[in-house]
Amino acid sequence: MFCQGCGTEFAPGATFCSQCGQPKPGAAASVQERAPQQMPMTQYPTMQVPQTSGLAIGALIAALFIPFLGLILGYVARNDIRSSNPPKGGDGLATAAIVIGWIFFVLGTISAIFLALFWEEFMTGFWDSYYGY
Repeated sequence: MFCQGCGTEFAPGATFCSQCGQPKPGAAASVQERAPQQMPMTQYPTMQVPQTSGLAIGALIAALFIPFLGLILGYVARNDIRSSNPPKGGDGLATAAIVIGWIFFVLGTISAIFLALFWEEFMTGFWDSYYGY
């Protein structure tokens, strides 16, 4: 016999539907005559935590050591996270990788330009002080 509420088949000897709790047709009189029966537990959907993108984690680590690679991986990871179904976690990690990558890239570029312009000044002063001129 099937439940009129949800269409689930009744278990043998059951007086209520295991899915929606509707009483079995024709069992209403027998239910009142017997001792009260506990209603079946309602099953609530469980909330799934999204899995963090490994690409976002890799982008953050790469941004600390190789900023340009961290920038590329950060943008790829953020695009992958935003277009995934079911959604992945790690959008904040990808954004942090992009921000850190840009900061380190700009600082590294400024440092390289500064060092290239003043290399001879640094080295002349270093060797003079080393040899005591």
